[in-house]
Amino acid sequence: HMIQVKLLANFTVVTLGGFFKVALGYADFEGSKLSDRTMKTWQAAVGYLLPLSKRTSLYTAANYINSRYSDAQEAANPKAGKQVIDVIAGLMHKF
Repeated sequence: HMIQVKLLANFTVVTLGGFFKVALGYADFEGSKLSDRTMKTWQAAVGYLLPLSKRTSLYTAANYINSRYSDAQEAANPKAGKQVIDVIAGLMHKF
């Protein structure tokens, strides 16, 4: 069986008329007894949600992921990103 360790912490602060959000995560995956494929990864994310009305909000967020792979995992999945950065922004309307 694969062994997995996952930790996640997040919080939200009400500020400047909206919601500031922060999340941190860590995961450690080890392959089965017959596999030496492993991966360790951590993630940090921040975001802000600003309500404009009862059903419409502006949002923005940024995310960073850093992963470390065993040689066996990298060989099996060579296109996997070791460092990923995402930034998004948008307008949300609930119907």
